[in-house]
Amino acid sequence: MNFSHPTSKRITLSLLSTLTLFSCSKDTELLESYLDASAPTNESPLGVNDFYKVGENGRITMDVLSNDRFSNPNNVKIIGVSEPKNGYVVINDDNTITYVLGDRSAQEEAEAAEAERKAREKEEAQALQEQAQVEAEEEAKAQAEREAQEKAEAEAKAQAEREAQEKAEAEAKAQAEREAQEKTEAEAQAQAEREAQEKAEAEAKAQAEREAQEKAEAEAKAQAEREAQEKAEAEAKAQAEKEAQEKAAAEAAAQEEVDDSFTYTTETTDEEGNVVTEEVNVTVTTKAFSELKAFPTAEGFGKNATGGRGGIVVEVTNLNDSGPGSLRAALEMKQTRTIVFKVGGTIKAKSHLPIYPGSENVTIAGQTAPGDGILIKGGELRIGTGNVIVRHLRIRMGDNGNDDDNSDGIKIKSFEPNGLKDVIIDHCSISWADDENISISNAKNITVQNSVIGESVRAVLMGDSKNVSFINNLFALNNSRNIMAGSVEHKDLTFEQINNIVYGFKWATAGTEGMTFNAIGNKYKLSKDFKTSTEYAITLSPPAIERSNTNRIETTRAYLKDNIIDTELLGVYRWEIKPYLISSPVNKSDYKATNASSLDDKLLPRVGASVPKRDAVDSRLINHYKNGSGSLKSNGSFPSINNGTAYKDSDKDGMSDDWEKAHGLNPNDKNDGNKDRNGDGYTNLEDFLYYLANN
Repeated sequence: MNFSHPTSKRITLSLLSTLTLFSCSKDTELLESYLDASAPTNESPLGVNDFYKVGENGRITMDVLSNDRFSNPNNVKIIGVSEPKNGYVVINDDNTITYVLGDRSAQEEAEAAEAERKAREKEEAQALQEQAQVEAEEEAKAQAEREAQEKAEAEAKAQAEREAQEKAEAEAKAQAEREAQEKTEAEAQAQAEREAQEKAEAEAKAQAEREAQEKAEAEAKAQAEREAQEKAEAEAKAQAEKEAQEKAAAEAAAQEEVDDSFTYTTETTDEEGNVVTEEVNVTVTTKAFSELKAFPTAEGFGKNATGGRGGIVVEVTNLNDSGPGSLRAALEMKQTRTIVFKVGGTIKAKSHLPIYPGSENVTIAGQTAPGDGILIKGGELRIGTGNVIVRHLRIRMGDNGNDDDNSDGIKIKSFEPNGLKDVIIDHCSISWADDENISISNAKNITVQNSVIGESVRAVLMGDSKNVSFINNLFALNNSRNIMAGSVEHKDLTFEQINNIVYGFKWATAGTEGMTFNAIGNKYKLSKDFKTSTEYAITLSPPAIERSNTNRIETTRAYLKDNIIDTELLGVYRWEIKPYLISSPVNKSDYKATNASSLDDKLLPRVGASVPKRDAVDSRLINHYKNGSGSLKSNGSFPSINNGTAYKDSDKDGMSDDWEKAHGLNPNDKNDGNKDRNGDGYTNLEDFLYYLANN
C-alpha cells in the first residue's frame, strides 16, 4: 500500500562518521508514529536510516545517540549543533536533540503570543469571575434592602392599622355612650363592613404584586437561558471555525516537502583517557502521507482506530469456549495485540465474549481464518473498551432462553464515566439476536460498515452516544430499529446512516426527539412476503424520558438526501420531521456518499463476512433481497463452517511464509511484522491483513 498523509512527517537520518569501532542498538515503537527499518544505506559503515515520532507543528525530538555505534552511549555528550537552513535545533538535557521546522524567532514569537493569549484569557476569566462576584454581592445587598424596606412598610402599615382600629374602637365606644344602643350596633356593623372591604383590597393588591414579581423573575430567567444558549452556540461556532482554520493551515503546511540538514558534535573519552570528538550529519526530509486509518478502506467516525497496531500477535488455535488457544483467552489479554486464527469453524460460546477495560488496543482479524472462516454461535461480542478493530466475523445468536446478559449480537457499551471511543466493525455478519443485533451506548467515534445485519426482532439500538456511522451495510428482514435511537439522555447524540440497503421491515429508521442525524443515499425496499407497519422510511418519535434541557424537540436536526424508497411507501419521512430538516449535513464524517441507485452493484458482491467465504445464511438473505422474498425470523439453521488448513507461518508473526517471500521479507524473522517495508505508514502485518481481506 502506498498512501500519502498530509499531517504526518517522516524523518530520515543519515549519520556519517570516519570511525567504525562502535556497536548499534535501537528500539522502535510504531504506535502513533511511522517506522521503517528496511531503507538501505550505502553511504558508510555507520550510515543508518530510521524513523522518529513526529509531533505537531514540525517539532521532532530525536535520540540520535541510540543510532550511533558507540559501545556506551551514556559516556557520550552532545556538545554542539550547526544551524539548519529551514529550522533550528535544540540540545536537550537528556542528550537528545529537537529539530523544529521554521524560524526560531517566529517560533519564539508564536510561543510568546500563545503564552500572552493564555495569560490574557486567564485575566479575562478572572475579571469576569470578579465582576460576577461583585454583581452577586450588589444583588444580594439590593435584595436585603428591598426586604428591609418591605418589612418596614409592612410594620408601619400594621401599626397604622392598629392605631386606626384603636381610634375607631374608642370613637365607637364614645359614640355608643352618646347614642342609643340601636345606633351603636349600626355603626359597629358599618365599621366591620369597611374593615372587611379594606382587608380584601389589601390581599388582592398583595396577590397582584406577587404575580408581577414571579412573572418578572420568570422572564429574566428565560432571557438569561436564551443569552447563555446564544453565547454557547457562538463560542462553539468560533471554536469550529478556529479548528477548521488550524486544520487547513496544518494540511497546507504538510503538503510542502522540505529537505534540511545539520550536524551535531559528540565528545567522549577513550580507554587511554583521550578526548575524542566527532561530527555527524543529519538529513531531515518531510514527506506527505495520506491519512493513516485503521485500514485503507476504513470510513466514518471510527476509521482512525489503531487496534493492535505495533503490538504482539496472538493465535487462536482451537474452537473451545475458553482456555489456552481460545478466542475468549485472546480477547481477555492485556497487551496491544492482533488476533489471528489458525483454525476455521464454529465457536459454540457458553456466554458473552468480553473485551473489558484493560484489554483495549486489539484487532480481530477474521480474514486470517482458514476454510470457511469463523462463526461465533450463541455468544454476544461485548466491546466494553475502546480502540478495537473487528473484521470478517460471523455472530449468530439463536435462542438463548431470554438470557439478558447474552442477548445482543454485538454490544458496544462502556460503564466508565467517560465512555469508550474508536471502534470499527467491518465486513461482519450478525443475526438472530434475542434483543438487538447491534446495540451502542456511552460511546463515540464508532463505525459499522460493509456488514450484514439480519433476521432479528430489532436490528440496531443506540443511546447516549456521539459520532456513530453506519455505512455500506445490508439490513435484511429485521422487524424494527433499522436504525433506532432511543431513550436519549443528552442532546449530543449524533449518527449518520449513509449508503445502506434496508430491506424487509415493519419499521425502518426511527430517530428520537433531541438528536442530530444524517440519512444520505440509502435504499429502502419492502418484502413481498409480509406487510410493513409504517408508511414512511424515516420517522421521528418522542423520547422515552423527557428531559427539559437535553432532548427537547427543538434541538432535533435531520439532514435527509438522495434516499430511494419502495413505491408502496408514501414518502421518505413523516410529517413531524419536516420542521427540523436542515439544508446541509451537520456533524458528518468525511465519507462521500455514492448514488443510492448503484448500491446493489456496490454492496452485494462483498458485503458481510465474505472472506474467506460467504456462508449460506448471508447467501440466502441476499437472494431474498434480489427476489423481493423472505419473512421475519428470530433464528434459523446454523450453517456448516469448514475448518480448512491454516497458511504456513514459520515465525508466528501473523504473515504467511509465501507472502513474506513474495514481498522481500524473511519468513523466519518474527520481528518484521511491525516494520514498514514500503514506507506507507502501515506495518507489514497490516499490509498482509489488507491483502487477505481483498483477495
